Amino acid sequence: KPTLAAERQFRSSFEGALSYFVATNNHSAEDSGFAIKNWTTVSFENDDIITSGSTAMAMGNYFFTNLAGTRVKVEYSFGYMLDAAGTLRINLHHSSMPYEIGVTRDMVLAAQKEWGDGIVRIATAKINGEDFEQVAHDHITALYAYGNGSVLFKPTLAAE
Repeated sequence: KPTLAAERQFRSSFEGALSYFVATNNHSAEDSGFAIKNWTTVSFENDDIITSGSTAMAMGNYFFTNLAGTRVKVEYSFGYMLDAAGTLRINLHHSSMPYEIGVTRDMVLAAQKEWGDGIVRIATAKINGEDFEQVAHDHITALYAYGNGSVLFKPTLAAE
């Protein structure tokens, strides 16, 4: 199961794996060649490796570093088997991007404090004869999702 595959997320054939790695055989239109993304290093951080006779399983994180030095963390599970010649082969490969942490209670509490502090900054700027409109502009830009998605806003003193 390749990390970035969505339409054809399972690749049980050689052609499917080749398409994901180098995107040269027109197997899957979504592929752009994961292995040719200018990676300079790949390192493994195994959570565990379990061996049993002629098979093994490994699970953990691997890290891909590109030319710019950006390091990308990916979660993996690999299964291994010894073939008839005694060569270790991969027979299971699952990769996925780490689960993104959702909104937490502490994040909401911090955002509420920041919002309240911003309202006070706007009022203080007005009282002090400062550019309160710019302070309000900065407050809205920093905290509201305008330009990023829908915003539902019912002003406190709006009656109609």
